[in-house]
Amino acid sequence: MGDRKLIVNSLLNKPVNDMNIQHDFNIDTREVPSYSGRIDMFVEDVKRLRHAGYKLVIAAATNDRARSYRIC
Repeated sequence: MGDRKLIVNSLLNKPVNDMNIQHDFNIDTREVPSYSGRIDMFVEDVKRLRHAGYKLVIAAATNDRARSYRIC
C-alpha cells in the first residue's frame, strides 16, 4: 500500500491482506428506528440525543438529503 495512510471501516475484526494495522478502535453504535419519512420524529430524536451529550454521525444517500437534515 506504500506510504499512504488509510482508515478502514469494517464490521468484522479480521486481518486485511497487505496492510499493517497500527491502531484498532471500537466505536459503540446502536440501530435507530425507521422514521419512514417522519422528519419531525427524526429531528426530535437528534435533539434529544445531542442534549444527552451524544456525538452523532448521520449518513445520507445524497447531498440534497444531507442538506435537508441540517439540524441546529
